[in-house]
Amino acid sequence: MARKKTKSYPEAFRSEAVRLADQPVRTAADVARELGIHVGVTILPLGKCQ
Repeated sequence: MARKKTKSYPEAFRSEAVRLADQPVRTAADVARELGIHVGVTILPLGKCQ
């Protein structure tokens, strides 16, 4: 069975996601809702979040 191609997000979108997620009062669900993505979507490799 073929694998589904993963969606690629632009750098500006990823930067905004990190900025929003870095706020201590924001939950992952809040950020996902604001960005219009499912809360389970990982848009960044973990090493790039720092």
